[in-house]
Parts: sequence; structure tokens; C-alpha cells
Amino acid sequence: MAIPELSRENINQALLYIDENGVPPGYGSKAYDLIVNGKKYPPKYVVAVARHLKDGAAIDTSDYNGVEAKNYFKARGYEIFVKKEILPETNYWLTGTFFNKKDMIDDFVADSYWEGGQVNSSAIMTSIKSVKKGDVLIAKSTTTKGPNHSIPLLKVKAVGLVMSDMWQTEEPNWYKCDVEWIKLPEYKDYEGTAYGKYLGTMHLCKEQNLIGFAKKVLGITVIDDCSSYVNLLKANHNIILHGAPGTGKTYLAKKIAKAMGCGDDEIGFVQFHQSYDYTDFVEGLRPAKNNEDKVSGFELKKGVFKNFCEQAEKNWVDSKKTSNELQREKSVDERIETFLNEAVDSKKEFEIATGNKFYVENLTENFIEVSVPANEKSNELNLKISELKQLLLSDKEIIKGKDVREFFSRKRRLQEDSYIFALYQQLKSLDDKNNQDEKIKVDLKKYVFIIDEINRGEISKIFGELFFSIDPGYRGEKGRIKTQYQNLVDEDDVFAKGFFVPENVYIIGTMNDIDRSVESMDFAMRRRFAFKEIKADDRIEMLTDTEKGLGENAEEAIKRMQSLNKAIETTEGLSSAYDVGPAYFLKLKNYDGDFQQLWDYHIEGVLREYLRGIDDDGKKYEKLKNAYFIAELKEEKAGKTEE
Repeated sequence: MAIPELSRENINQALLYIDENGVPPGYGSKAYDLIVNGKKYPPKYVVAVARHLKDGAAIDTSDYNGVEAKNYFKARGYEIFVKKEILPETNYWLTGTFFNKKDMIDDFVADSYWEGGQVNSSAIMTSIKSVKKGDVLIAKSTTTKGPNHSIPLLKVKAVGLVMSDMWQTEEPNWYKCDVEWIKLPEYKDYEGTAYGKYLGTMHLCKEQNLIGFAKKVLGITVIDDCSSYVNLLKANHNIILHGAPGTGKTYLAKKIAKAMGCGDDEIGFVQFHQSYDYTDFVEGLRPAKNNEDKVSGFELKKGVFKNFCEQAEKNWVDSKKTSNELQREKSVDERIETFLNEAVDSKKEFEIATGNKFYVENLTENFIEVSVPANEKSNELNLKISELKQLLLSDKEIIKGKDVREFFSRKRRLQEDSYIFALYQQLKSLDDKNNQDEKIKVDLKKYVFIIDEINRGEISKIFGELFFSIDPGYRGEKGRIKTQYQNLVDEDDVFAKGFFVPENVYIIGTMNDIDRSVESMDFAMRRRFAFKEIKADDRIEMLTDTEKGLGENAEEAIKRMQSLNKAIETTEGLSSAYDVGPAYFLKLKNYDGDFQQLWDYHIEGVLREYLRGIDDDGKKYEKLKNAYFIAELKEEKAGKTEE
């Protein structure tokens, strides 16, 4: 049951009632307090009392949970104190809700619990028993969709905060825990290969977009060590992480992107180098191959950044559409896909107005490849799927082939128009199985493009006229510019009128300060980015991380790293830009914690390169070496003293 609308007067009367009568046993709050005039009140009980005073209902808090009550007051501007925050080490679990062929989600939500067990998989049983108080459960179902059911589909039904450790019931291998659930009014779909691994009763969730969604639903404070970087990126759209080698800048960039709520599909990555150019990054002419896999000329191909921006712009546009518009597009897409795949498989024969027969031979991402046996001059044609979709979505009446030319405002009729029209007629005659009751919504996503070693490329050659478009002040269509190959861009391309960087695209560059090419980054480029220095000590958590760190060797590695870097920073000709970062010390795992091998194979060579050409390089080398081995020297001295 949803919390009823209550006026501030209703709530104030409830607070006065509680002040006079107190809170009965069993009605306190485990996770949140409502703060009014410095006093603390249990949110659920306040709602129950307000309802009672308003319409005489019994004081009952079983119709909603603490998370819902907390969100209700928070949305109306009340202060909420969170007794338990979600920490970075909180586990997020994807859990099933079907037991004995019955979906238990409504029971779970109504009675604030989860239970399960008795599965054959020891790994899943271990996961069930590992759920603890403060974890988050994401209730889901899993299925497949698409051609041959090849695309995994995960539906999120509810999100819950675990309020107790998992305990074993009287029934063997059957476990239960208390959960405060938020059931979604509409199930949230996630599709893609990444979700195919979450079949079963309980799995630890590793998908950051799912975790981000769960946090958003719960609306609970999240302690995030990336928050300062995230805020910097949001404020500037473009940032560059710079610093000494081995400080984990690339890893941090990916972590920031995940903290922004990006899934793998919303993160782009490229590494610049001296041979990288505009055609790789934006667009350029590439050899085109015919159906016989032979080069038959050149065609315009989009670069990695332009493709990424196209994906982001589609999300931006779709997020502005109504549910009906999205449902209609989905229906048309499914009709086209089903119809054309059946045409390929069955070798179905089609006919245009002149009597020419043709066949659908193959489908690509953008084209329908058809064969016209009777046409000696051109017996192979590529029809645009996007044009067929536009015709089907249009309310305009298309009754003959020439209407296609007029619809697309072409100066002359194309041979392809007759074939598109023939397919259109067939599809138009099919029943539209559009489910008008199904509600679809596309959430606006953030897209983060990471440019590793950004200063190693020739910036002006790679970006070209994009200097203007990447400026944070010119995001979106107001930053539209004509590219070098604009006259070759397809007329139905999203960037047909010029390229721009969508407003939901963010750029993170990384670079080492000691690279000789750093100075080549001109001021025009620098002005468009915020620069954040990443120091070795800023990234110590790389060594202490419970999963990817050094375990028992972490403390010793930190001592040696800090001792060495202090010596580097006080050496004439060097600076903090030459520090040795934690990434070097992570290589200890390759040598079973042997610091001598780490020195021999990784650190010594770097330091000698640093000192090349510097006066007294021999003495300075010994200084750095002694700093690295200082811990061992101190231990030896301590040992002699004890003897």
C-alpha cells in the first residue's frame, strides 16, 4: 500500500501526539530517524499516527517499510538521519523470488523478509549464507529475448536493505533474513551478455549500473572515495588525471566512470599514440569491400569517438520520448526484425510494381542486402533499415513507390525506393502486436570516454575542428560543426547537419607528467580541461585493497614506496613527477612478495632512466637504492642490537 498524502498539519499533529504519548515498544526505527526541531522520531510510526489522527485508521505500520517512509519525508524536504550508511564494502546480491513455481515477491515485500535455500549448487548456498545485515538485495527474474533467444534479459522487481544477518530456519538448508523492500511500480529491464551469468537464487552483483540503480532506489547515503573526482567531472565535463607513472590513473578513470553510474556500454576507451589521427578518432575514408570480399573503392567510416557520441545522443533523444513513442518504436523494430529474419531463412520471394522479383539475402546492423536476379546491371542492393523504420513509424499515407521519394525529399527517385516500398507494403499489412499497456521509459545515462596517454598523440591532428565541440560550454547541438568529410555523411545520420558532442558525454584524459610530449599540449586544449594531479600517496588503497591488493605485503610495500619517493623528491633534477606509483608495487604478486626481484626487474631500470644525463647520477642512484632498501637496513641494525 502506498503512503497516503498527508499535509504538514497532519504530520505536526502526529509529532505532538508522539511527544505526549511516546513511542510504544516495537515501533522504533532501526535505520532512520525523522529530525524535527532537533527531536528524533521513527518515520513509519509518524506516518501511522498521522493517518490515525486524520481519518481514524488504526495505528498500523505494516502497510509500508522504513525505506518507503524515509523516502516519503525526504521528498518533502524533511531532515532524515541515516543510522546506517551504505559503505563501499557493502555487498549487493541479485536474488531470485520463485520457489515451488510461485513468485514470492509480493509476500517478501508485504512481510519484509527474504527466504530461500535447498539448492544443489554449493556456490549459491555459500552466497545465501554470506548475506549480512546492511547488504542490499536486488530481486530479479532472468530470461532471454531476440533471435534464437540469444540475448539475456534481467528484470529487476524490487530492491531491499537487509536488516538482519541470514539465519537458518528449522527446515534443513533453508535460510531467512529481514528485508525492507521497495517494490518497483514498473520492472526495470537490463539486457546483454553480462546478465546471463546471474541465473539462480543468489549471486554477488558486479554490474555497476545495477548497483547504481539499487542505490538510487534506496536513496541512502553512499560513502564513495571517488566522489571528489565525480564532482569535478560533472562540473567540467572534461578532466585530465596527471601525475607520476604507476599511480593508477587509467584504473582510476574507469573507477570514476563506474561511480558516475556508467555500465560497460557507456564507457569508451582509446589510447593515443604518435600514429593515431583524425580518421581513427572522428571519421575518415577506408577501403570498401564488395560481397566477394574484394576492395571496390572507399567509404566513409566513423571513428571511435564519433560512434560513441552517436550512442550517447540516441540515449539523450530516447530519454525525452514518451512511453507511447518508445513502445511504438519497439513494436516496429520487433516487426522488422522478425519479418526480415523469416524472409532470409525461408528465401521468400518479393515483387516490385514492375514485376521484378527479389530476395532478402542478409541483414547487417544498418542494411538489408537484397538480390535482384533479373537485373543484369545491378543485381545486388543495400536498403537502409532506418528508412523502412521511418516509413512504418510515419502517419503519412504511402500508397505507391514514388511516395517514398517524396517522403524523404529526394530530388530524384532511387532504384532502392521501389524495393523499400515493396517491403513496407508487406510489413504494413501485418498485425501490429503493440502492447499499449506496457510502459517503457529510457533513463538518461551518462557516457564517459577515456583517452589514455592523451598527450602521446598529436592533439591538433586527432581532434581537428572538434576543439570547438568538446568545449564544456558548447555541449549539445549549439556546438554543432561541419567536419572535414561532412559532404559524405549520410542524410539520415544523426550528425547529417554537423557533428556535436552530446550533453551527456564526459571525457577523462590521463597522462604522465614526465613524458617529453607533455609540453606539446597547447593552451587551447588545456583551457577545455580541468587538471587533477594524482600523487602516489593518493592511491595507496591500490595496495591495501582486499581483493586486488598485496595482503600481508601491503604495509611493507607502502613503507618502501614512501621512502623511495621522498628520496626522489629531494634529489636535484627530479621531483614528485618522477615518483614511483603503487602500480609498480602490485607486481610483487608475480614474485611472491620478493622486493629484490621487484627492484631488479621493474624499479631499477626506471630510476636509471630518470637519472640519465643528470650530474652525479651514480651517487644519486645509490641514494635512491638505499631509500628503497631502507626497511631491510633498519631491520638488520635492529637485529644486531638485539644480539
